[in-house]
Amino acid sequence: MIFISGGTGFIGSHAVRKLAAAEHKLRLLTVKGPGLATGLPPDQVEYSLGNITDPVSLKGKMDGCDVAINFVGIIIQVRDATFERIHVEGVRNLLEEAKRAGVKRFIHISALGTSETPASEYFRTKWLAEQLIKTSGIPYVILRPALVFGPEDKFFNMLKPTLYSPIVPVVGTGKTKFQPIWVEDIASCIVKSVGEEKPLNGVWEIAGPEQMTFDTVLDRMADALNMAPRIKLHVPVSLMMPVARLMEAVLPKPPLTTDQLKMLSIDNVTAANALTDVFGVQPHSFRETVTQYWRT
Repeated sequence: MIFISGGTGFIGSHAVRKLAAAEHKLRLLTVKGPGLATGLPPDQVEYSLGNITDPVSLKGKMDGCDVAINFVGIIIQVRDATFERIHVEGVRNLLEEAKRAGVKRFIHISALGTSETPASEYFRTKWLAEQLIKTSGIPYVILRPALVFGPEDKFFNMLKPTLYSPIVPVVGTGKTKFQPIWVEDIASCIVKSVGEEKPLNGVWEIAGPEQMTFDTVLDRMADALNMAPRIKLHVPVSLMMPVARLMEAVLPKPPLTTDQLKMLSIDNVTAANALTDVFGVQPHSFRETVTQYWRT
């Protein structure tokens, strides 16, 4: 049995389907319901109410599970769901229950860009979570995926409507580099990580096959929509920071935050892509894959 937190969200639901297809039995922790993880075989998948921020609700949820996988993560923090509470305290609660239940492997989705000297609060809390896992005493696999794309992703689907305008506003110079990874490629790595043959106690960066500037990403997206490249209006990050601070001050869920602006200002790429070398997964092209699901 595999325990999964965050299995009803974007990345998690794709991994859950692959794990179910591989005939694994799964126990999905859920706050509200199945979310995106629907249509799964009931004899393989069970849902259990709980919240990683509430240790009492986790009691017994991992009993009988050999593996625990955590997909939970947030990009924007709000009053009751801060980066510290979700990324750090939530992981601490999961690890405590995993130790009590005798879990033999803890698989965690972190993020490319996580480091000891982080560029943002998001990356800082991701780093702290990784340290908790490394010192827990439980054998672990930590994956750091690059920016993720897929039918239900938030980032690229948020940018998509802007391409219908002849002029597209772009935060920053447009030269920041990204290496987008297909959500199904991450799911494949998860399935491989469950297997006994995969190495333990490591942190692996996984990303797509090509590094692209922000401007190039937008051009590839336009091409996927059968459009010509758009004219881009580059807006300096320094001008957007006061706007983001204002939105953070007055809106419960701001569409843009100062933390996001910091992350958009630094390259999100890796020279040590473990996708193929470690996990044996052949990466999918951003343009070809996006074209396929946006035109169907």
